[in-house]
Amino acid sequence: MTACSAPPTAFDAGADAPRSDVADTMLDTIDASIDHHDASSEDSVADVAVDSGAPRVTLPAEITAEIVYTSSVGATTPPTWNAHLPKLVGDEQNFYAVFTHFPDATVDRYAVVARRPRAGGAWQQASRLAYVHQPPGIVMTRAGALHMVFDCLRPAASDVQCFTGGAGTGGLQSRFYRLVFSARSADGALRWDTYGNYGEWSAESNGYLGIAVAPDDSVQWSLANSAWARVVFRATNAAGSAIATLSEPGRYLLYPQSAWDAERALLFAGEFEPSGGSNAGYPATSLYALGTSATPSRVLRVTPEVSVDAGMVGAYPSDLEVASDRTVYALAYQRRAGGCSTLFRSDGGDRFTPLPVGCLDTYARLQLVDDRTLVLLSSAGGTSLRVGASEDRGDSWRWTTIPIRGTLAADQTLYGYTLIDPRNSPAIYQPDRVRMVFSGSDAAGLSRTLYFAEWPLR
Repeated sequence: MTACSAPPTAFDAGADAPRSDVADTMLDTIDASIDHHDASSEDSVADVAVDSGAPRVTLPAEITAEIVYTSSVGATTPPTWNAHLPKLVGDEQNFYAVFTHFPDATVDRYAVVARRPRAGGAWQQASRLAYVHQPPGIVMTRAGALHMVFDCLRPAASDVQCFTGGAGTGGLQSRFYRLVFSARSADGALRWDTYGNYGEWSAESNGYLGIAVAPDDSVQWSLANSAWARVVFRATNAAGSAIATLSEPGRYLLYPQSAWDAERALLFAGEFEPSGGSNAGYPATSLYALGTSATPSRVLRVTPEVSVDAGMVGAYPSDLEVASDRTVYALAYQRRAGGCSTLFRSDGGDRFTPLPVGCLDTYARLQLVDDRTLVLLSSAGGTSLRVGASEDRGDSWRWTTIPIRGTLAADQTLYGYTLIDPRNSPAIYQPDRVRMVFSGSDAAGLSRTLYFAEWPLR
């Protein structure tokens, strides 16, 4: 657990909120209270089905992982820290994934963008960044442009360059960048030596970035400014502009996720309490509707149902999805009697029905197979994945645990599942197929490897 006696700054390694920010605080709680459901609902074979008119969800008996990138040196913070920020995208020909080596010392931090043909083959390094504040995030538009957001952090008094071509600190301690790559080589792979560099934000940044592709192929991203307010931007083609600034008195809105409900942009973020004496103090999480006006509105606020000590996680945003019928699903870690995770489903307007789903990890993921069929993914401890399937809009669930093969023998736990979804790779997203990256940690809690896996749901 990384503790801070004062509000974190963008330039304090403790403020980078490594794995101990949330996950380490929660491990004992999750191990003690995870809801394994009734034995009769635990599938002995990896086949989950509920009576409905739609084809049933089928799950593999095991999942095979492949190595995307591995570092010779481990770090306490895993490459998939902040699983909310997309780290896996694809186009018609290739997948691209981001690995971040994230030790406390800024001078030793770097990120690698790796590429693999979608048809199969080995992952290869395509590009590299240095002095990253936190892991970069990437999305791929329908038009085939890859947008990458990151903060370039100065490790000492002198300015540094984080990416070839001039993306450096430029007189700031932490400078935000959004780079857009669209030129391609003869084999169809993205070129990294030419890109658009857009300077929508030229002041200090505290990071905790978010980015997503909208239904109209515009791109929305956000950052925490020097005062810890969340500034939201949107760009249709080239340069973007700020569309909203979100803030809560005495709180920092961190780990944002975006989705769209028809004309409204939604943003789901955790409320960090800086005075709680811990980097894991999240007493609430909120869902905002940005709409078309300059004044966002909060449509849902999740708070714990049981007493939670200061500096502990009471509520935390896990995932956000919107079905084609405009039903909003907001998955949150929520401390309550008998469980710790709740799926909030909008049942008419902004009225949300809470649906308890046992006890999942804070970075649990949700995938919509169709308007009635939902799949939940969560760490199961060790090298297995816990998967739940519902074919009645989340009212009932069946669960199974699937072993993941192909990881390095040293990795004893897996963490931070980050999925391809409609908002990071809309052109190739398949609702009935899971594509994900995740990372592993050894017995000493050190992480050095990023993995990829894909598997069908039907």
